[in-house]
Amino acid sequence: MNRYPPGPRDFLLGFNLANRFRNHPLEFITEIGATYGDIAYLRMGPVRAYMLNHPQLIREMLVTKHKS
Repeated sequence: MNRYPPGPRDFLLGFNLANRFRNHPLEFITEIGATYGDIAYLRMGPVRAYMLNHPQLIREMLVTKHKS
């Protein structure tokens, strides 16, 4: 069983993803949301990130659970 939500995989430790994000950030984020849904996990170089693409999830993270 996979411990992470779905998301893009990059065989170069995420450096291709980081480059795409750096060059076209809005297009990259929109594509991730459309392809992987409300929660996506990705690795861009040494950075591991979760992307939230639903307003309720973003509100829960920033308002409800801001202390954790």
